[in-house]
Amino acid sequence: MKHVFLLLAACVFLTQGTALAQEKFVDVDRVLSIAFEHARNYPPVFISEAQRDDVEGLLREALGQLERMLQNDGPDREILFRLGKASTFAYNLDIPWSRQKADEYFQQLFRLEPGHAEGHLYYGQHLSGRGDFESALGHLQIAAEAGHEIALNMIGLTYLQMGKVHEAKEYFENLLKKHPGDTQIQMLLDSLDPAGEYEYKLMAE
Repeated sequence: MKHVFLLLAACVFLTQGTALAQEKFVDVDRVLSIAFEHARNYPPVFISEAQRDDVEGLLREALGQLERMLQNDGPDREILFRLGKASTFAYNLDIPWSRQKADEYFQQLFRLEPGHAEGHLYYGQHLSGRGDFESALGHLQIAAEAGHEIALNMIGLTYLQMGKVHEAKEYFENLLKKHPGDTQIQMLLDSLDPAGEYEYKLMAE
């Protein structure tokens, strides 16, 4: 009998951002760090509705603060990246306007800095999580080429969601070459082998 392990359709491997720390972003970054812990994936995780309300309230305030900065300072990579990232968290909280806002802010960011690797990483994960797989792959590829190895894992998972097992396997194999002996990657590769010991199941959003 095969051992079954579950994979979230929204990639779960993203780590906290490394946006340049600046004094004016201290409060915003604190809120984004809190939101990251609860709403980086869908469904978000809270211990109570009160906690969810608190986090959502903080996130809305941070978004408002960032939007005022954008209005006063004009297009700025640090502001736009945080706005895009915050909008992906808002999307996972089911805030209605967040999908459009995420698209808007990341598109502005990429017009300002086309190769913003971390932006492509976050936006690619967001697109994959909402089912826009082809678009997600383009952004994740840019992040991977810029040195974000975690993007290789995300690309592999996106291909799995698309039912393209051969393509997924290639990315997991490349990642295993970079991290020999990684048990999670080995399990993923084993699950793609019909004769393997493991079987994966994707959990839809």
